[in-house]
Amino acid sequence: MLLLRQMLVMNWPTLDSSLDEAGSPQRRAFDWLLASGTEEYSEREILQRFAMATFFFSTNGRDWSENEGWLSSEHHCRWFQTKSYGEHCDGSG
Repeated sequence: MLLLRQMLVMNWPTLDSSLDEAGSPQRRAFDWLLASGTEEYSEREILQRFAMATFFFSTNGRDWSENEGWLSSEHHCRWFQTKSYGEHCDGSG
């Protein structure tokens, strides 16, 4: 937990206080990231997953009309995509 927090704050120094605020989108994204696991992801992918989860929580993603796959165990590049759009990420994430 501490290492994950340090990594996030190192990349976004202003994030520190938001992670302490219960119920903030950043805290909810952090808690989700801890629960979902980070072992199989690179630092860059962890940062991407955190940013996308923060976006999801800050915009009430559970209420979106199309939120299929968001915050799932699927790779974050596949969280939601239409069949016509294709792959969102390239080989580097």
